[in-house]
Amino acid sequence: MKNIFILLLLPSIFTSLLLAKYPSTVKIKQWLDQNNFSVNQIQNVFLLDNERAYLALVTFNAEDSLVKEALVLVRPDLEEAEFIPPFSQDYIITDLDHDGVSEIIFSQEFSYEKYTLFKRSIIQLHEYKRFELYDVEYKEEKVCNLCLVEDIQWGFEDINNNKIKDLKQDYILYVQGKHQKLIFKQKTEEIEFNTQGLRTPYRKPSLVLSSMQISKDVIDRQAINSSQDFTLNEGRIYCLLDFENVKKEEVVTYHWIHEKLGLVLKVDQEVHPATRFRTWLYKSLNQKEKYLGNWIVIISDKHMNILASKEFSVTQQ
Repeated sequence: MKNIFILLLLPSIFTSLLLAKYPSTVKIKQWLDQNNFSVNQIQNVFLLDNERAYLALVTFNAEDSLVKEALVLVRPDLEEAEFIPPFSQDYIITDLDHDGVSEIIFSQEFSYEKYTLFKRSIIQLHEYKRFELYDVEYKEEKVCNLCLVEDIQWGFEDINNNKIKDLKQDYILYVQGKHQKLIFKQKTEEIEFNTQGLRTPYRKPSLVLSSMQISKDVIDRQAINSSQDFTLNEGRIYCLLDFENVKKEEVVTYHWIHEKLGLVLKVDQEVHPATRFRTWLYKSLNQKEKYLGNWIVIISDKHMNILASKEFSVTQQ
């Protein structure tokens, strides 16, 4: 997941321009009115108005500097340069649709207490501003017994034989436990690129799941004794769903997954139009010791988009 995300190396745009004279380090320092850095690398980039510019990765020399590296957009024709928000160091500059404007492809990683968020982007630059063409986010949970882990790989090829590179996106979602990895969802999408930008078939979930509770019982559409810890002698474990503003008939799926047994129960339920709609399902334990251990319940819509998930554990009396 943390490897280089581009599966197919892209050809550099306008290879004849590689021999063009780059702006010197002296000039860059002069235009920035700073000299406390060194230039590590510099690359051609063409802005939205076809202006030729350069991206320069710089390193600050002072040991006490709060920022160690930065990205500079250099515009020689205007004799100016400015710092811009950085990309990851493995960014790639290309021209997918051969229109003379560069696309910049890069990945970012953000670490939080309970999960790591990854983001991949395709952008263009106009002056010193970014214009997003396409981006995708995916997560890797960290603090859990059965963790939901997403991964996305990108490749680029001419899908429609129109001499334009398109995006081929491989997506995988799995449940990672101590004992096994269970693939929950896997798909490949072909995302067309044209002069109007990228078009993606992604379907945003239309259902709004306001709450999901795991409990020892459900009475009068209310969860009784919500918990994450259960014992075999409790007999049943309930999962209660509470939806808001359901506009049309929908179907949701409960996936009951055990750390060793894998997918134990998969059940579809209808969700009907209503301002508020509650429904529930239970799993019987039947005093079976094979059900001891960690569980996760995942709720998905008909397109396998995850609406919510909850973990719980089952122990002896």
